[in-house]
Amino acid sequence: MKKKNSFLVVTLLLFFSLLLSACGSNSSSGSEGTNGEGNGSGSGNSERVIKIGHVTADSHLLHLSAEKFKEEVEEKSDGKIRVEIYPQQQLGTEPDMMEQMKNGSLDMVWSTIANLTTKSEALNAWNMPFLIEDFDTLKAMVDTDLALEILGSLDESEGTVPIGYITIDNRHIFSLKPITTMGDLRGLKVRIPPGKATSDFYEAIGASPTPVSMQEVYSSLQTGVLDAADVDVDAVLSNRYYEVGKHVTLTGHHDWVIAQLYSQVIWDKMTAEEQQIVLDAAKVSSDYSYEITVQKHDEFIEEAKEQGVTFHDFEDMGEIRAIAQEIQDEYASKNPLINEFIEKVKEIKAQ
Repeated sequence: MKKKNSFLVVTLLLFFSLLLSACGSNSSSGSEGTNGEGNGSGSGNSERVIKIGHVTADSHLLHLSAEKFKEEVEEKSDGKIRVEIYPQQQLGTEPDMMEQMKNGSLDMVWSTIANLTTKSEALNAWNMPFLIEDFDTLKAMVDTDLALEILGSLDESEGTVPIGYITIDNRHIFSLKPITTMGDLRGLKVRIPPGKATSDFYEAIGASPTPVSMQEVYSSLQTGVLDAADVDVDAVLSNRYYEVGKHVTLTGHHDWVIAQLYSQVIWDKMTAEEQQIVLDAAKVSSDYSYEITVQKHDEFIEEAKEQGVTFHDFEDMGEIRAIAQEIQDEYASKNPLINEFIEKVKEIKAQ
């Protein structure tokens, strides 16, 4: 009888021990709070993970600015928010990442404006040729309410929250042969970023805009599918284009900004404090992008020269500017936000 009672006691003790262990395990796993989709609740002891996708190499100014954003968010949140950055299309093309952000499986996309112009005509404002030609004007425009309004012109169905912009060096023409006159542009097979205003400009100056994905630019230049590419000097270095071509014509024909976009689905689940941390960090990263763009502009040119790249001035600037003005006038007449944008740039330049 005593043996039976002892067995019963041991059995009961073992049962309760296992029960308490299971409860403790559940409690422990719940406190970690990081989910597989990178958008934890952010409440209690849980950790929110912000995933950012973009298309450039991890040595590009865009990525360096994203790292600044990561630094600020993690510091200001005391480690409660962690940021993961996925460069060079690791999560897919920009349209792929936009779709992921829309359905809430990706927190942020730092998107080229060119990608977004297919979704909102107003965003072509940033691609007006020879409108913004210096970094100070570009920075002043990025910080205007109008700039955020234009970014907010994306349709609600895109499921994005406009956060801000970062600035990159102006665009130039990288080519296999020297390009210095309008005659050199005729029939030139040039890779351009997607965007109607940019395509219209290149067609108007006699070139042949050629649709090639960013990942295929190097091989397309190497095999002669392309004669040239519309790029910033940073990209010549980070993508090693200097291995297949040796010429850059410093046209600076339009600015290059990157839109910081957040998933509406995820944003709506964040606390006001978390949202403010993101907004503040985005502004810091925007200011930082301007600072390092100015700082590294001449450095990039010198580095490219060391790799054998020759830089050229464009001789027919009067003619190409006249064509650019026609493009600006056409788009200003079609879209009131673009017209307002152009007038605001003129106002800033006049100050």
